[in-house]
Amino acid sequence: MKIFRLLFFITLCLFLKTRAESFEEISYIQRGVHPSMSFTRQQISDYNNDFDEELIINNGRKILFYEYQSENTYVLIDSIVDTNLIWTSGTGNFDQDGLKDLLIGMPGDDEYMHLMILEQIDSTSFFDNLVWQSDTLYRSVYYLSISNNLKGDGIERIYGGGIPEITTPTNGYGWYYFTCTGDNQYEILNTFAESTRVQSAMDIGDIDGNGLTEMVITSPENYLYFFESENLSDTTFIKQDSLTEGGYGSRALLILPDIDRDGTNEIMKYQLNYLGPPNSYAFIIYEDTSGTGVYDTIWRRDFEVDTDYSLVYAGDMDYGDVDGDSLNELVICGGRHIEVWESTGDNQFEMSWEYTDPTYNTIQSHIKCHDFNKNGYDEIIFSGCGQSVGDECTRIFEDSVAVNGIEESHEPCAKNLVPCAVSHELKMQIQNQYIIWNTNTQGTLTVYDISGREVIKEESKASGTHKTDIRHLKNGIYFIKLKENNRTIKEKHFLIR
Repeated sequence: MKIFRLLFFITLCLFLKTRAESFEEISYIQRGVHPSMSFTRQQISDYNNDFDEELIINNGRKILFYEYQSENTYVLIDSIVDTNLIWTSGTGNFDQDGLKDLLIGMPGDDEYMHLMILEQIDSTSFFDNLVWQSDTLYRSVYYLSISNNLKGDGIERIYGGGIPEITTPTNGYGWYYFTCTGDNQYEILNTFAESTRVQSAMDIGDIDGNGLTEMVITSPENYLYFFESENLSDTTFIKQDSLTEGGYGSRALLILPDIDRDGTNEIMKYQLNYLGPPNSYAFIIYEDTSGTGVYDTIWRRDFEVDTDYSLVYAGDMDYGDVDGDSLNELVICGGRHIEVWESTGDNQFEMSWEYTDPTYNTIQSHIKCHDFNKNGYDEIIFSGCGQSVGDECTRIFEDSVAVNGIEESHEPCAKNLVPCAVSHELKMQIQNQYIIWNTNTQGTLTVYDISGREVIKEESKASGTHKTDIRHLKNGIYFIKLKENNRTIKEKHFLIR
């Protein structure tokens, strides 16, 4: 009997560990990406504040806004159309006026372009109002994004690689950030490494865990340059180090949140190894394994993509909890091929799922992980385009357990056996007016102000998604704790309206 029970527990745990190898396509959006333009990945927003988030896709001459609705459907609700190249780098409340802003690039004459900011007229409208554009036409903009990590005040700022005034269509130099100077006016407040050639890849985060913000940026030769802030009260960065590696350009760069759970954050890079055909690409993870500031390669995945167009845009990468076990997985794509990799321990990874689109030969592709339906499973959003205008699409995949509603056992596994996966992730989404949180059993949400005083406490005795109203809270810093059984997550939130 004991042997039978032991075999049962082993079988159960192996099933729960490996069942995430099954994903299903839950949505298909035709004409998601146009061959002439897909150098920015998909964006996520809820610009009309209706708690149904929008998937924003660049589609050649358009920016398309699809809103998630029930039963895994996505409906096109708005678009921005231009006859030439148009793209977006994200949304945010850049001027802190309570209205969302959209940063876009718009072509001018020949090789020149404007940067523009569109803003809502009210908190539920589309981006209807042009409130700012760059004074001069720029020769080129190599990279643009939005981050609230540049400084410790939580304000969203625009940053980019390739300083617009000195960057040409063939060479980008340095990196910079914009700041809002009031009344919808923006200017480049600081520039860094003006003589350093850069590529279209950078990211911001605290890699070494010392509380200061790092900026990592790539060069055309695949070098990585590290800058660190002097303190979190000022947006001043000092160059710290570089990681040298030969090859061609890098398209994407991510600072990973300790993906292998060994206590150290990682840096992940997607690069072009050599020109074919076919072309060779690599996904590489670096980590400071010794704690001395020296980064070693802990994982590498190489494969070939048969493409002759937009060479550095043939692939992309992201991370998210795609199997609902409360741990992040890596999701990578190259051409028409997608792979999911999960960590099995310190610096160890194994592939749990792969998919190759059988319908077209993809020459560009982008990947995004996001939980639209708030069920604890991140969906995989894959956008790709082929060699003709009719080949582009966006496919959305979700774990088959989440799609089919199969209940998993929560019985504990026997000690020292294969660890069980957890089917439910404790998570919350903090917005400007509400906190959206989910529980699998009884849970408690508590909000504290900066002095430690409890200002909100809500309990739920049922499973599901819950909404807590924070519209009555004043501007300030708040600490939010969500507890369910023996699991707790905490967040620090800057409330600015």
